[in-house]
Amino acid sequence: MECMHRFCKVCIDKCMRRGTNECPTCRTHFPSRRALRDDPNYDALIAAIYPNIDKVEKEEEALLEEEFSQLKKVPRKF
Repeated sequence: MECMHRFCKVCIDKCMRRGTNECPTCRTHFPSRRALRDDPNYDALIAAIYPNIDKVEKEEEALLEEEFSQLKKVPRKF
């Protein structure tokens, strides 16, 4: 990517399927998949660290939702 952020193929493909052709980190726009370069070594590293990345993502989403619901319960002082 122009912004030099790196993502595994699975993650950037998910981002593109949602129709957001932008970097998930800094929101720099990229025109198409052709603007990106494959990095098989990086993909292999991520697969070795997270053999079941979908499970990890679901757990992260559940934690974020729980934190968000806790924040909504905190009364605000103005």
